[in-house]
Amino acid sequence: MDTPDQPASESDKTDVSSVTGTAPDTRTVKELNQSKIKSLTEELERLQKERDDLKAICDVLRARIDFKKKGTVPTSEMNDRMSEALQRWILLSEQR
Repeated sequence: MDTPDQPASESDKTDVSSVTGTAPDTRTVKELNQSKIKSLTEELERLQKERDDLKAICDVLRARIDFKKKGTVPTSEMNDRMSEALQRWILLSEQR
């Protein structure tokens, strides 16, 4: 048995790819970078859409709070906007 003071035996130096069964990635650095840029761009677009949906929900909620403070009833347009924003948010959540 190896102790921390002794070097590992040759049998302990197993190639990770042979253990996991994965093939080594043979793409060039440029291809890897392009792939990463593409995935990051897609993630950015998704996050921007999510941000826009959250802003829409917040705007509607702020308006509803203002209506409550003033003691007036929200309009059907306000309710429609809130429903639409919530539906978009639910769809986004399900996609994740």
